[in-house]
Amino acid sequence: MTHPNFQHSRRIILSKIYRLGFSLVVAASCTLAHADSDESTDSLSIAIEGTVTALVGTDWEQPGHFGTLHIDDHNVSGDDGCNLFSGIDSGAEATGFVFAPSGAIKTGALWHLVTTLRACWPQRLPTIDLPSKEWASYELEGDRLTIKLRDGQSIALTKKI
Repeated sequence: MTHPNFQHSRRIILSKIYRLGFSLVVAASCTLAHADSDESTDSLSIAIEGTVTALVGTDWEQPGHFGTLHIDDHNVSGDDGCNLFSGIDSGAEATGFVFAPSGAIKTGALWHLVTTLRACWPQRLPTIDLPSKEWASYELEGDRLTIKLRDGQSIALTKKI
C-alpha cells in the first residue's frame, strides 16, 4: 500500500510535466507559424497592394442571376440568391482576395470561400458565379466589371445601384 502523500506528490509532478509539455507544444507551433509567415513574401506584397480604390465598397450583380458580390479592400462577400458567402484567409497576413491595380486578381495561399448551406427554392436559381481562385483577372469599364477565369471564360457583372 502506498502512502497518501506519495499519491498527492505524484499527481503534482505529473501535472507539472503535462503543463510543461503543453507549453512546449504551444511555443513550437508559434515558432512554426512565424517561420511560415516570414517565407511568404508574395502573400505580403498582396496584402500591401490591396484592391483598387474604385472597387472598394462596391456591390455587383450578374445580369439574369440572383445574388450580389461585395468587394472590400482585401476580401469579397455576398449572396448567391439564397446562401451567403464570404472569403476568409486563415494565414497570418490576411492577404485575402485582391483586385490589383495591374488588372490581376490575386488570392492569398490560404484564402478560401465559406458559404452557408440553406435549402433554396428552385425559383431562386440560377445564382451568381461565386468567387474562386479560378478568377485570374478583371477589366473595369464604368459600371461593368468583367472577370476572366483561368480557363478563358469570363463573367460579366454590373454595378448594383
